This record gives sequence, structure tokens and C-alpha cells, in this order.
Amino acid sequence: MPPVAFDPGTFEAEEQDWWTRWKDRALAATKDLIEAWERSKTGAGGEAQAITFKSAIWTELKSHLLLKLFGGKCAYCETKKSVRWPVDVEHFRPKGAVEFRVDDERLKRATAEDENGHPIEHPGYFWLAYNWKNLLPSCKRCNSGKGKNMQFPVERAHVFLKRLSATEARKLKAPPIESPNWKGMYYLAPEDLDDLESPLLLNPYRDDPANHIRFGIKGIEAAVDQKGEYTIRVLDLADDELRRERQRAQEQGLFSVFARAQYHSLQGDTLERSFQKAQKEVEDTRATMEYSAAVLDALPALWMQLTPRPL
Repeated sequence: MPPVAFDPGTFEAEEQDWWTRWKDRALAATKDLIEAWERSKTGAGGEAQAITFKSAIWTELKSHLLLKLFGGKCAYCETKKSVRWPVDVEHFRPKGAVEFRVDDERLKRATAEDENGHPIEHPGYFWLAYNWKNLLPSCKRCNSGKGKNMQFPVERAHVFLKRLSATEARKLKAPPIESPNWKGMYYLAPEDLDDLESPLLLNPYRDDPANHIRFGIKGIEAAVDQKGEYTIRVLDLADDELRRERQRAQEQGLFSVFARAQYHSLQGDTLERSFQKAQKEVEDTRATMEYSAAVLDALPALWMQLTPRPL
């Protein structure tokens, strides 16, 4: 899972026009969702009903997210067209309901506070359904019942509506959306939710996964901290079939480095310098390399198995 920087401001003019139109449609659809949810909440019985999402809006981003940002790979496990394919557009914060695991078997629905401060089952982050900062390309396994699905573990508490003064709203990192029916209640953007909730799941838009998960030889993963532990468990990154695929990629990466290092050695470089140059050349292909994190983490150890001389 490599970190990814997405800056729409770097789009070319034609793509920028498309992006502006897409954002306008996404914002209009978001306001429709909020209106529908609040209308159902204040209707007969006072219980919110299911709302309808327009999947075509987030699906329109699929080719851009998948090919241009993530190199054709799942944003979480870095699989291309192999063991965990095909790919979906995944909502980092679940749009329809929120769960978290209380032990190895049981999932529990998350709670939050409604507009009156009363506890309710969290309805899902429906207002982020079309927010690009909440959308990631994900393989079926990472996004399914065996993977993340509706899970969203946090260190603090799950947030739904937030009561804010106008001054507080202006101080947020990103403009919130004010409720059309409940004055002073706001739906927050992902970056402000992150500060309040402290997600325990890695987000490649925000985190550098290498600080939380590392890989050894044979494709074996290890958590560096709590965030890494949760991410491995929620996404089932310890799945043995996936581990074998990472090991295969590591072996291919070693072969590539060895071939490149031989070339540099023939040019007169030392063994150490040859490896450094070859490793850098492989690192430069990281954007499209399958399981790049596992490959790059393991290369020094794999190289030492072939060349026991210290680097």
C-alpha cells in the first residue's frame, strides 16, 4: 500500500473542465442525499429510511483513480489482475452503515449522536458518497465481507452530525455542509473527521503505510503499530494466497535487481554501488509495480542471501 498524492489542480485544461463538471454533479447529489435522509428522519415514526445512491457518479472516477493514481492496483493490497480481482470504487468511510469488530468473530454497529444529541446507530457517512477524498479503487476481497466491507474502526468515537457555531465552522480544514433543516448542525469533510475520530485504518491519501506495516521475505507482513494491526486484520492482508503472491513478486523483483546490478558491475561499479543503482531503478517503477511495498522492503535481505558481503 504506497502513499498516493492526488492534486486535481495539476490537471490539464480539458481534464480540469471535466473535473469541475464532476464536482458540481457530486455536490448536487450530496445535497440531495442529505435532504432525503433528513426528510425521512423527520417523517412518520421519526426513523430514517434507506436512501438511494447514484453509483454512476463515483464509478466515473474509477478509471482515473485506478489507472492514473494507483497504477492499476488495489489501493490497499496492491493487487492487479490476479488473486483478488476485479476492482470496485471503495468508500473509505462506509456510506450506508458503520461496523467495527469487537473480537475475532463479532461485528458491532457503530453509534453516534443525532441532531438532538441522542445516541443512534451510525447511518453511514452518506454525505461522503461522492467525495473524492473518500473514494479508493479496491479489489473485491479487500472490499468484501471477508475484508473491509462496512468496517471502520476508530480510536476515538464515530462522528455523524456536529454542532458548530459559524466561527467554528470557518476554522475547519475544509468547508462543511450545513444541515438544511437543523440550524448549526454540520456534516464534516474527511480531513476534519480524521482529526475527531482518529481512524485505525490506513488511508493512502493521508498516511505513509511504510510507517505502519513492513514486509519480510516470503511476503510476510508485520504491523509496526496499532494502525498497522487493524489494517492487516480488517483487509485480511495476512491471507496466505495473498502472501504467496507477494512472495512471487519479491522473487521477480530480486531477479530484476540482480540483472540490473550485473549490468552496472560490468560498467565498473562496486558490488555495493551496483545494488544501490539497481534498487533505485526498481524503486522508480513503484507506481505500477504489483506489491511494491513488499518487494522494496525485502530486496536488501534477499540480496544478502545471494551476496553475503555487507552492503
